[in-house]
Amino acid sequence: EYGTARTMAWFLDKALPFGRAANHTSRSHALAPSGDSFRKDNGLATCHSDDLLCHKGMRYTPCSSECSSRHQCTTSLFDGVVELTRNVTEECDVVLYTQSLGYDVRGMKLQAMYTEDEEVLICNLAFVPRNSRLVTAVTKSVPEDKLAEYGIPARNSTDAKSWNEIMLNQLNGVLLYKGWFLIWVEGGHEALSTEDAFLMKLTPGKFFSDDVKHAVYVDEKFRQSPTTDDVLFLIS
Repeated sequence: EYGTARTMAWFLDKALPFGRAANHTSRSHALAPSGDSFRKDNGLATCHSDDLLCHKGMRYTPCSSECSSRHQCTTSLFDGVVELTRNVTEECDVVLYTQSLGYDVRGMKLQAMYTEDEEVLICNLAFVPRNSRLVTAVTKSVPEDKLAEYGIPARNSTDAKSWNEIMLNQLNGVLLYKGWFLIWVEGGHEALSTEDAFLMKLTPGKFFSDDVKHAVYVDEKFRQSPTTDDVLFLIS
């Protein structure tokens, strides 16, 4: 009986995650408005936020999401760049951003316009795979004599693999490509989970500095590259 009640509560929450509508009057459904209410009606304790067994089977939001309010949350493809993007967007009033992930990116069709308006500073970010042809091409274009300015040691100071890791870490978030500051993400060339695919579109707040007042997402497949006037119109 106990197991059946817990199972029913689980299915009820899956079917009606936000509870039954307030104006629902049908007599054909006598179930409680939520899984927790159903458990209470059957004399069972409700699920504590730390009770992993009780919550088994439920989907948690990514830890980097603004919607993550439980102690249990899932790791995300973007966890490793949260601090980086917050630093990059300091003093930015508006962030225009896009992502090209889930495959080996060679280039981007969208062109961003860099402008330093006296009143509004718009920063353009593009999230791309760390292991992609685009990142390889962009990093190789940096002159050898400029690498030291980014804290990158001479090539012969360490083995090739270690040097490449240092180079990628130091250049992340500082190189421009078609007006976008590139943010490369580890594992971004692989197929994305549903959570990773929509995280930056729906709840990006934790990734941007507190200075940022507006964030505007543009899909990589958008046919028209956004202009500064477009962005200013959207936030007006």
